[in-house]
Amino acid sequence: MKKIRHFLFLGIILCSMSLHAQLKENSIATNFILKDLNGVQHDLYSYLDSGYTCILDFSATWCLPCWNYHESGALSNLYKNYGPGTNDNKIRVFFIEADTETTLDDLKGLTTQSQGNWITNSPYPIIDLSSNALNDAYNIAYFPTLYMVCPNRLVKEVDQLDESELWDEANIYCGTKQALFDNDASLISYSGDTKACDYVFVNVLLQNNGKLPLQSAVIKASTPGQSDLTYNWKGNLKTYEYEEIKLGSMALNANQSIKVELTSIDEFIDNNSITQDITIGKEVNSLNVTVKVVTDQYGSDTEWYILDPKGNQIASGGPYEDQSSPGEYPQPDVNVTLTQFGCYQFIVTDVFGDGICCDYGEGIIKVDDQSGKNLITLNDYLTDDLDFFKVHIAGNVVLNNSQISINPNPTNGLVNIKSNSNESITFELLNNIGQKINIKPVGNGNNWTLDMSNYANGSYFLRMSSGNATTVEKIVVLK
Repeated sequence: MKKIRHFLFLGIILCSMSLHAQLKENSIATNFILKDLNGVQHDLYSYLDSGYTCILDFSATWCLPCWNYHESGALSNLYKNYGPGTNDNKIRVFFIEADTETTLDDLKGLTTQSQGNWITNSPYPIIDLSSNALNDAYNIAYFPTLYMVCPNRLVKEVDQLDESELWDEANIYCGTKQALFDNDASLISYSGDTKACDYVFVNVLLQNNGKLPLQSAVIKASTPGQSDLTYNWKGNLKTYEYEEIKLGSMALNANQSIKVELTSIDEFIDNNSITQDITIGKEVNSLNVTVKVVTDQYGSDTEWYILDPKGNQIASGGPYEDQSSPGEYPQPDVNVTLTQFGCYQFIVTDVFGDGICCDYGEGIIKVDDQSGKNLITLNDYLTDDLDFFKVHIAGNVVLNNSQISINPNPTNGLVNIKSNSNESITFELLNNIGQKINIKPVGNGNNWTLDMSNYANGSYFLRMSSGNATTVEKIVVLK
């Protein structure tokens, strides 16, 4: 959906489609301290610290769907029945006029850029933004966008629900996202790699959801076939403070789920674990791929790039031509010759931040190998997305200008490594969870021998570096 293509048409299109959540569920809400139309200052975190669930309605005076929802009375009734002065007293509502070009007269319904009087019959505070800082913090791309913010600062986008549905959602989503116990460590989200070629770095956000300071926790990450990562955290988090915990890396060779859990004891276990699906890039056994692009109506939004294992851009495409009507518009295929073996990144961007979908046409972007096997498919994004693929020809890698052969692989003991140049190469061997092993290939010049005879069956990773270039090759021990 295009946000500001045609201003007069904007109120019609900005809520006509179901798009992805602006902020991912369980994101951390950005605080704001802003005055309403009456000059009263509102501090979001202050309300959250007092135990309130806050509803943020990002709207615009010219937006017809926003007006229709406003006139439904859902937020007014929620505020009147569960807000200040009520028996429950759990809800706060903020109407945020998020178009910085609108005026007080627009809010009063006195201009052609307004659907009506937004102030009358609005019992909750109205905040008229004068800058886009808050819109940017909450990734606002369409109106209305409604967020529910729990006392512990976690955010969820909600639909245009009626009063009872909003109340139920507040109790279901936010019911335990507040300090109910003295000791309650919480894993609130996964923040590490979700896509990679070989290694993923496992990170999580640890939050103190308890009333007393959190000073220690034990966190474990596990996945089938891999050794666990365990992290003994010590610190001092006050209520609702959080810290990103970097547990380490795992070497994966297939799509897997990683479970991260708190193994230390606290008073509430429902927030002690999270599971994250990890996507490992597909392998291609040649140096030729084809990029296939189908844009929506606004091809000028779409661009793509390929980065080689050194991070250098080696190919790109777009922006493409805009079209006169919605639809799917295939672009010429682009054949790309890759520069070396190793891990490649494929990146797509949308300059307007609305992806290639929906009312303007269902676009799609693919990377295929020379046999037609699909390596990457991207179409479910707003501003950008990326994925990985790996060029791998068994027993051969390239490092800078050196062709390196590694065989036999799999091996039952000795591995021979040969280079076609005298380029200086350093080696580092890692196990399948990324831990260094105290063994290195023996040799000099351009011939080395790696003795794996004393190591158990499984996958190992040989990291080879020369200058600023690095490549990693998997070695399988099979006796």
